[in-house]
Amino acid sequence: MPRLHAVLITAIALAFAGCGAQSSSSDAGSPRAATAGGAEGGTVRVAVGQRAGNLDPHDYAGLFQVQDLLFDGLVKYAKDGEIEPSLAESWEVSEDGKTYTFTLREGVTFTDGAPVDAAAVEWNFKRWAGKEDTSWLGLSRAFKAMKVVDPKTFVLELKQPYPPALQELAYIRPVRLLSPKSVDEEGLYTKPVGTGPWVLEKSDRNGASFTRNEHYWGTKPKPTRLELDVIPDAQTRLSALRAGDVDIIGGESTAPLTPRNALALKNAADVKLVTETGTGTLILGFNEAKAPFNDQRLRTAVNKVIDRKAIAKALYFGFGEPAGNLFPDSVPLAGARQEIPAVDKAAAAQLVKAAGYGPDKPLKVTLLSSEDAIPGGRAMAEVMQSALKEIGIQVEVRLVDHATRHKEIAKRQYDLAFYATYAAPYDPYGSFGAVFDSRTEIGVDGKIFMNAKELDPLIDTAFAATGDEREPAFEAIYTYLREQDAFVPLVYTSRIWAHGKNVQGLELPATEYELPLHTLSVTK
Repeated sequence: MPRLHAVLITAIALAFAGCGAQSSSSDAGSPRAATAGGAEGGTVRVAVGQRAGNLDPHDYAGLFQVQDLLFDGLVKYAKDGEIEPSLAESWEVSEDGKTYTFTLREGVTFTDGAPVDAAAVEWNFKRWAGKEDTSWLGLSRAFKAMKVVDPKTFVLELKQPYPPALQELAYIRPVRLLSPKSVDEEGLYTKPVGTGPWVLEKSDRNGASFTRNEHYWGTKPKPTRLELDVIPDAQTRLSALRAGDVDIIGGESTAPLTPRNALALKNAADVKLVTETGTGTLILGFNEAKAPFNDQRLRTAVNKVIDRKAIAKALYFGFGEPAGNLFPDSVPLAGARQEIPAVDKAAAAQLVKAAGYGPDKPLKVTLLSSEDAIPGGRAMAEVMQSALKEIGIQVEVRLVDHATRHKEIAKRQYDLAFYATYAAPYDPYGSFGAVFDSRTEIGVDGKIFMNAKELDPLIDTAFAATGDEREPAFEAIYTYLREQDAFVPLVYTSRIWAHGKNVQGLELPATEYELPLHTLSVTK
């Protein structure tokens, strides 16, 4: 689980700017109001890369996509970074930005019949708000108190204004609501009971099955059953789709479909691709904390020799575009669009020489890559190795599994490594808080670049900014990182899913942490 700060979006800024600003819902504007076309009923089968695991929404072990099926939060992240009502039908933010008053939907119950009232919300918040192990969450650090005003009204009080608060309440964990009946006498989690559109039937190492929540408060999905099949191998998933053994594959954090495989499916008669511009960026990061890349000349040299346009064309086949920024335009507050840097091998080689390296003192570095963590990482690493060789940098590629990457990147045991930004719903705040801020824990996601004296204050200013202050505050961060040649943005990745002929009306949700089930129907 990425331990993240949150994304501030326009809706939050408006809530701060207006005294007592309020957002309210209607049937047409509710998070799940879209009605799927096609007939009702049937079973939809989705391939996933790993088992569902521990589904406690207040823990960090389970599969995001499964927790999203079962649990709702007070608010919901929508496309374009909007915050929409979920279990809270409306909310008000005090003029000083410290008090949030939520009005809950009438008559909503957990799937075990327990009411979703202010007392249930308070019970859930007590499991995470202000706790030491959720201090990574800015809202948890800012938490002061909470109050049940009446069954429909819940009040959250903060120690100081925290603009990304609503965004963090749209995360999948640890903020979504679990039934108070889902714990034992000691308060320990026992079963995953929520308010979501699906109810878990069973889960094991081979997959999980679900039935539709017939009492769901929002628009119910069209299929009445859902099966998740654990298929770790990408090629096997593709074969299963072509054979009709599963209906849907894809998703960067579900069961990735590589650009090469997507290209092979582009004209297939039995499969349909569904793609759109993503919200994530693939990055080549430096370990700037030690030699050799504590020398900016070498970071600049690498930036000058990497051909982003060629990479996007050769490795992504039209399912990604060359990156000039940390984030694509699809991320709020992504900053002014930057031109893709021109390749200048001569200038890059001269910088390597100026840094003191040459035939008598060869520069040898390691590049950490994991096919599990970054699909296509092997091929990307080979491209990096070839490019850097041309300017006198010898690259040893270390291909490791996902667990080893987590361990070594946390200990910063590398010179170069690939990173993926967190994407929606987390960015831009998520990546800055987790992999750039020197004061947050260096967890399994590692750090891309840190500078306590210069970068941390810029992050603080951006996190506190509201209204018209936000864009220049974030632009100051982007400018600083460019001036430092802090990393190499490589490719803005596309979202890629594919489905069989028996699926109609599949539309991609707001984030890759959700399954695209909200509009589709199936025929058998």
